[in-house]
Amino acid sequence: MKLKSRLVKNERRRQLWKRHSRNIVDRRNKWFYLTETCLRPVTSPNAPDPEDLDFKAFKD
Repeated sequence: MKLKSRLVKNERRRQLWKRHSRNIVDRRNKWFYLTETCLRPVTSPNAPDPEDLDFKAFKD
């Protein structure tokens, strides 16, 4: 009976480790996706050159 119990524990441990690894990969993929798409500032081809902007208008 001990052998069967041990096999069940090992299988359960393997299942939990697999799920844990998958969660880590999913988290990492989500982080890379967010940093590559959502968090990066939008740069359109017709954006004004920062040196041409009049920064005096923005100062108080």
